This record gives sequence, structure tokens and C-alpha cells, in this order.
Amino acid sequence: MVGGSSMGALRASELDSFGMIGVGKIYACYKEGVVEADDEVAVAYNPITYESVSDPLINIRVALHSLLEASIVDRDTSNALLDLAKSFFYIERSVPLVLKTAELRGQIDSGDRAKIETFLASHDYDLKKRDAKLVVQEVVKFCDR
Repeated sequence: MVGGSSMGALRASELDSFGMIGVGKIYACYKEGVVEADDEVAVAYNPITYESVSDPLINIRVALHSLLEASIVDRDTSNALLDLAKSFFYIERSVPLVLKTAELRGQIDSGDRAKIETFLASHDYDLKKRDAKLVVQEVVKFCDR
């Protein structure tokens, strides 16, 4: 059994000692205790289109890390935005909502928000998607045997 990207990563971190294979960065984050909660990977979907209507916290963490590395935000702002994201129920959690709320609360100004949105529009912070591809690659290895 192979797990990664989402709940599979969480389960693999719990069951790898029993032979389950964990794949990807999210698995490593759970295994190392960097993240622990189920809602790190939880996403809400539109029941008709199956499109996601929320952002998983793990992807928001990646986005904030990218913003920090690019000096778009400082550590205090990054931490404040992460705390704000954590405060939303996973169904409501999204980068646009976090940024809008942070602006309304005076944690960032409209200029900061615009810079953040512009930066994130051109950067891939979908770690779940990248890890899901690794899971498929790992499964294909088994099929090729």
C-alpha cells in the first residue's frame, strides 16, 4: 500500500512500520511531526463539479514559505497569516479569504495584499498535487514489476 499527498500521507506516517510506503513531502512532514492535524490536508469540494472550494493548510504553509523566501513578507507577517489560516474551518479556508481578512484586520495593507496575490499567481504552491504525482509514479513502479 502506498500513501502520500493527503490522508494517505497521514496514514502512511502511522503505518510505515507495518509496510505501508509513504511518498512525498507531506508524508515526511507528518512523519517528522512538522504537521499533525488531519485538517492540514483537508479540502472541501463542490459536489456537482468536484472542484475544490478551499485550500488545504499544507498548501498555505508552502505559499507562505515561498513568500518569506522571496522577501515578499517577513516572518512575523507569515506567522500571523498562518495563524489566521488555522483559525478558519477547513471548508472555509482559502488564500483569498486569509488575505482579505488580514487586510481588514490591519495585518497587511492593500499594497501588501496585491504583491502577495501577484507573486502567488505565478508560483506553484500546490504541494498536494506534486505529491499525488509521486504516489502515481510509485504505484506504476509496482505495475512494471
